[in-house]
Amino acid sequence: MTDESNILKRLNGGDEEAFESLFNSYKERLYLFAIKLVKSDELACDIIHDVFVKVWEIRSQIDCNSNFSSFLHTICKNQIFNLLKQASRREALKLEIIQYMSRNQNTLEEDMYFREYEKIAKEAVNQLPQRRKEVFVMCKFDGKTYNQTASDLGISRNAVKDHIVKASRFIKSYFLKHAEVSI
Repeated sequence: MTDESNILKRLNGGDEEAFESLFNSYKERLYLFAIKLVKSDELACDIIHDVFVKVWEIRSQIDCNSNFSSFLHTICKNQIFNLLKQASRREALKLEIIQYMSRNQNTLEEDMYFREYEKIAKEAVNQLPQRRKEVFVMCKFDGKTYNQTASDLGISRNAVKDHIVKASRFIKSYFLKHAEVSI
């Protein structure tokens, strides 16, 4: 049995020193992995904390003979994906609330501007080339991910990204020409 296997066996039994030893051995590597994906020191530290809380919670179920490094990286990756999903949901909810509030608190003049801008936005989207319009609508209106859109249309994720970038530029340019708005 390797040293790490012995430490994992002790962890299975609730040995806090074993836990601390594993934490000290892996925290730097996991931090570097997390910071590459989340680009925030604070978020990366929170994720590492959550990873080790999870390890402690499931300590009795950890296989002493498994590749512990891979196990930790999998937990870390899952924590990052969960964090990104939550952030995405929160951002969508904020946008929905802001849109609802702005629609319900607008004056008559603001309502008129909103309808005009909405009309201009629809015109801009309708002037996009067919494939670009299809990609833009799927991602921005239907809420599909780039990967889902790519799969549905049989194109690459990079092609989807390129369509979105070009569509966004065109719509912004269209707005600048046709509306009294600064984007």
